[in-house]
Amino acid sequence: MFYSLFFVLLICTSAGLHAQRDSSGLAQKLAEYQIEGSVGLQLWSTYSMNGRVFDGASGRFTGISNRLNTQIRRSRFSLSGRPYPSINFKLTAALDLVGQDVLAATEGSGNDNTTPQFQLWDAQVSWQLIPQQEGLYLSAGYFLMPHSRESQTDPMQATSFEKAWSQNYLRRHLTGSGSGRAAGIKLGGLLLASSGQFYLSYDLAAQNPTFQTPNGNFRSRITSPLFIARLSLHIGDPESEEYLASQKVNYFGQRRGLTIGMGAARQGETDLFTENSSYGADFLLNIDNWQLDGEYYRLFRTDGVARSNSTTGFLRLGRNLPGKQGRIWQPVISYWFFEGPTDLAGQLRASRVGSFTGQDRSLEIGTNLYFNPDLKLSLFYVIRAGAAGAIGPAEVQNNYYRQPGVELIERGNYLGLAWVLVL
Repeated sequence: MFYSLFFVLLICTSAGLHAQRDSSGLAQKLAEYQIEGSVGLQLWSTYSMNGRVFDGASGRFTGISNRLNTQIRRSRFSLSGRPYPSINFKLTAALDLVGQDVLAATEGSGNDNTTPQFQLWDAQVSWQLIPQQEGLYLSAGYFLMPHSRESQTDPMQATSFEKAWSQNYLRRHLTGSGSGRAAGIKLGGLLLASSGQFYLSYDLAAQNPTFQTPNGNFRSRITSPLFIARLSLHIGDPESEEYLASQKVNYFGQRRGLTIGMGAARQGETDLFTENSSYGADFLLNIDNWQLDGEYYRLFRTDGVARSNSTTGFLRLGRNLPGKQGRIWQPVISYWFFEGPTDLAGQLRASRVGSFTGQDRSLEIGTNLYFNPDLKLSLFYVIRAGAAGAIGPAEVQNNYYRQPGVELIERGNYLGLAWVLVL
């Protein structure tokens, strides 16, 4: 905790020193190395309805009271810099889910200890191998797997109330963690065509997932790295003229373009499985003030005897509308799903290799009010639904029924109000 607070203090100090523009040695170094700090906050108040928990004594789900819950859903504290012309770095700490009621309908494991826990979110150094060109970067450190556009979308820039939870199924399937982070190395870049109307971005990564054994730890007698490849074709206006690791959705009418991405990930044999993989595609279409994005991915795992297949994805539509005093209204509708095996034989095979089962889905309808691109107020209604399949709720494995700290629930619907601020 001490080191996390020191890290946050360093970010604030760097920002303050830049503002003062003094001539101290430290301030000169911060300017020379282009050290910058940033803070992102996502504050939620939600009212959950019609939730239920499983009563082991009776073998039934019983209702719980509707509940109001206020939480710090996400916070990010980042420090970045460029100490040399071709080398940059970024460190990010996170303080999430502070105050979350684990019986609320929202997702997440909660962080409501007396002293909430910071955690390392990203620690990455990148080397631009061809100076002054964006075509080839070599990165190393602890970073997000480059698989799925939604997974790589900055949560502060997402247009729905919550990011599509298809990303969570992908992250946990491939890395064993909801954060989707793992240590590794990565090659990536952005290749621009001379016409300026077509360009490619790509990522090739090798990472060490945090689970490789049936009991979920990292100590596997047999180990294999996770290999990930991603290629995106960009048509029309570019999303950026620089290679970026994170994505966004809303360009506020400044882009007319289509991005189509394809991704594949595979890990070989471990103590838990002989193969674990995922592949699929995603897209983002921006036409003036309209945004349409989505993805569809398949998940596969086998131990040589049993094999499991499932799918996950989302579709989201939004439009910017002019408001008073330069503000922007953005109505949004978003639907995401997870489809795992529902027959008994398929669910037993999936359980053998630690895969998800049953069905999980969500529909979000609401609006964002942007005061500027980095400050918005969101109001949404979220409808949740799921199915346990033949194996029954007590044995099913998906986010609709499983909640850390409670274990077995049925999530209700909720009304959500959020402030999102980036400094």
